[in-house]
Amino acid sequence: MRIMILFLFVASLWSCQSDKKAGDSAAGQASEVIVKDSSLLVPPTSKDSLFDSELEQTYWTVLSIEFEGARFVPDTIREVEIRFSRGILNGLANCNRLTASFSAPEKGKIGISDVRISQNTACDPKRLQFERRLFLLLQEMDTYRLTESGLVLNSAKGSVLCTKK
Repeated sequence: MRIMILFLFVASLWSCQSDKKAGDSAAGQASEVIVKDSSLLVPPTSKDSLFDSELEQTYWTVLSIEFEGARFVPDTIREVEIRFSRGILNGLANCNRLTASFSAPEKGKIGISDVRISQNTACDPKRLQFERRLFLLLQEMDTYRLTESGLVLNSAKGSVLCTKK
């Protein structure tokens, strides 16, 4: 039994040595790689960043929405919030949550896609109706405007007025 254990130990050491030699020759090959585009070695600046937007890392409380010509104010226990972070829009209301991707390719323009909404229907019908309108409206947004008092998101169907959190 001891001879078998000793044999396995020696065999594993030999295996490690052959792996090291193979690794050394692979490393030698890798050192010969020529980088033709040195810009690949430089980390992107903030201007090149995918998440470079004035909306990035901002938190908002929804004050009201205008939807198909009517104005609605949240009747909530807690504030309805939206947050923009690393290309993700998160919405938190009393009944449901929204998660979506957003992009702001230029100042004043916004695109919201890949929308996912939780489906909690065990909620006050008035609050649930406000949330559904808000979440539907957010999916349609195509422009935004930052003002002294907050954020206004706009689409053909209406707008969302927010204040900074």
